[in-house]
Amino acid sequence: MQLIKTDKTFNKRLSEFTTSAKAINTELHVLFCSAAMLADVNNGGDQNVDRFRKILLAMPRSMRQKAAAHWLRTMFPVSVTIKDDDISVKMLTGKQAAKHPGWQHELAQATPFWELSEEKDPQPLDPIARLSSLGKQLRAVLSGEKERPLKGIEKDKAESLAEQIENLSAAFASES
Repeated sequence: MQLIKTDKTFNKRLSEFTTSAKAINTELHVLFCSAAMLADVNNGGDQNVDRFRKILLAMPRSMRQKAAAHWLRTMFPVSVTIKDDDISVKMLTGKQAAKHPGWQHELAQATPFWELSEEKDPQPLDPIARLSSLGKQLRAVLSGEKERPLKGIEKDKAESLAEQIENLSAAFASES
């Protein structure tokens, strides 16, 4: 990577980037809306929602893939699951399809996915609250309230760990 060394070059590259980013956003929106039209059987489509998956997979990691998935679920009768690099898109069927308002092409064309849901500010990590929550979860598992197995941890060691976590959490909380 070669860094930019002058303000003039920086401004030129920023302008080029802005133009390019807008073009990419527009093309992405056209692709999503076109994929919907091609899939909608009410418009002679083929119900092939795999096009949505292909678009999501083609999106760079810096783009808001989950916001796009939310937009797809809102605008069209599909379910979208994103887990790591695995993406699944399926047509809704039965009761789920009946509850969905259907193929909302006009609304989708008027509302790009990045405008449907605002990007949320990251929440700061509260280590005291996290420790407290972890201790409570561990106690719930040990008491049988939750059926999450404690793989590789003997019950007496788990109880000791829960007590240590609770004590640590209480010590941090008293210092705050």
